[in-house]
Amino acid sequence: MLDRDGVESWRLDRPTKIILNGWFKHRPEEWPPKDSNVTPLFISFHIADDYDSSVDLLTGEKAISYYKKHAPIGCRDLHTMKLLRAKGVEAYFSGCLTLTLRNPFSKRTDKIYFVDVDPAVARALLPSRVSEEVLFLKHEVPLHTPLADKFCLAQTYLNNYASAKLVVTSRLHCALPCVAFGTPVIFINKNLSDPRFSSPRSGNASGRNRRSFTAWSWGASEHSSPL
Repeated sequence: MLDRDGVESWRLDRPTKIILNGWFKHRPEEWPPKDSNVTPLFISFHIADDYDSSVDLLTGEKAISYYKKHAPIGCRDLHTMKLLRAKGVEAYFSGCLTLTLRNPFSKRTDKIYFVDVDPAVARALLPSRVSEEVLFLKHEVPLHTPLADKFCLAQTYLNNYASAKLVVTSRLHCALPCVAFGTPVIFINKNLSDPRFSSPRSGNASGRNRRSFTAWSWGASEHSSPL
């Protein structure tokens, strides 16, 4: 396992293939990797321009040469795909890797999960007629939680979502696994124009389970519930 944000420290003693996927990246000034033993497979790749990331640095001359050398680049969202194509890089929309998950359960529970949804929003959404068990979860864990414990918790959450009757969430990486599982999911966010969200709004690469997904912008219809 290699540190995404520590590419300067990559020192591999043999040729190694690595999947590069997800949000890139903190410390963008270190990009691209310099270790010649690394052969990357770009899939579900997202170029960020928030927090301390930088589109300019991640699409600079050296970075573009690296992408071209290892093309085609599978992009998690349409925004990243268009960025790279505009720079002459062969790129395609792969969607998120979580969309490849399969549902291990044949039956659903009566549980409805609200995942990282503001309590005021949840109260406004829940109609009085709801009789199912409603549970509230958060994706945040203490900073120094051991990695093994994080994996265990992630698997527990995935099992919850795979068997749920409904999931309501503000988290992209809760909504997308639900799409893969065929679990009805309502994705709530104040800014659905965020480039990261161009993946679920377009469905996944195959369109599988697209009907299970609903995107709802909180603030546009605060007095009507989608439930």
